[in-house]
Amino acid sequence: MIKARLWICSIVLGTLMGMPALSHANLLLNPGFEAGFANWSATGVVGTGDALAVHSGAAGATLTVFGGNIEQTFFLSNEPFLHFSAWIRLYTPSLEGNTGLAQITMTLPGGSVVLGGPVDSFDPSRFMPVNIGNQQGWLSEWIFLQGSADLSGVPGGSSASIALSFLPGDGNGLNTTMFVDDVVVQHTPLPWAVSLFGSGLLGLLALRNRLRFR
Repeated sequence: MIKARLWICSIVLGTLMGMPALSHANLLLNPGFEAGFANWSATGVVGTGDALAVHSGAAGATLTVFGGNIEQTFFLSNEPFLHFSAWIRLYTPSLEGNTGLAQITMTLPGGSVVLGGPVDSFDPSRFMPVNIGNQQGWLSEWIFLQGSADLSGVPGGSSASIALSFLPGDGNGLNTTMFVDDVVVQHTPLPWAVSLFGSGLLGLLALRNRLRFR
């Protein structure tokens, strides 16, 4: 009886793993910059060796605001929606008057551009004073930017791109540095399927252990 349950559980989990519902996988390659800018198109003054740019893993991207930009092209699946996000933080030598827009730009077939959540005014409570070299400045906490796009009428296999940049609002903003990590582009997942897969996997492991000690 137990072996039969194990067999059924294996079939269910295998089916779930092949379902389109688990298309929550990241469509981007090298999303955490662990391999430098491999798979990314980088322009301006950018780099990946700064410890301040690491949100998770061992690497992240640093964009010097004056012309810094990173972009990656990917291909869409036949799904109705797209979600995209990134973790960013800012370093600036001055908070006063330093406004700008940290953004994710999603370019879809037909020329549509979707903007991610803006940071269009610096909230001082999000920053802490730091000393970098001989210069004192202000470093923000990690900020989560996210957006979504409706893919109605967009055929699967179409090419799209995501770009991250910071647009300074005044002269002080030109001195701001933006750090980026953990960029995600994914189609809408079905939470119930993901949850069922996780619960079923735990149950399968527990059942296997019970059989092992019989």
